[in-house]
Amino acid sequence: MISNTATTAGKTVTFHVWILSGTQISSIQPMCRITTGPGAGLGGDRQLQTNAWNTITVAVPSNAATPLNALGVQFSTSGSWTGTCHVDSIG
Repeated sequence: MISNTATTAGKTVTFHVWILSGTQISSIQPMCRITTGPGAGLGGDRQLQTNAWNTITVAVPSNAATPLNALGVQFSTSGSWTGTCHVDSIG
């Protein structure tokens, strides 16, 4: 999660996420939390490919006040798990 980002309202943010094989991560949901206006902008849950870059996006609401409160990804797991995933090339 990145706080106080200068992302422009109405833009689409793209994340590239690498998930290792053997993970219990079952899906990812990109999100942006705004300081005023409507609720968080959410992308739909994404099914993941392991040992590959997964590209996910979230649209910043067009009436979002900036800077955003936070921008990031939420991970869901199918069981107890600790490990590493990589988030890169956020644009």
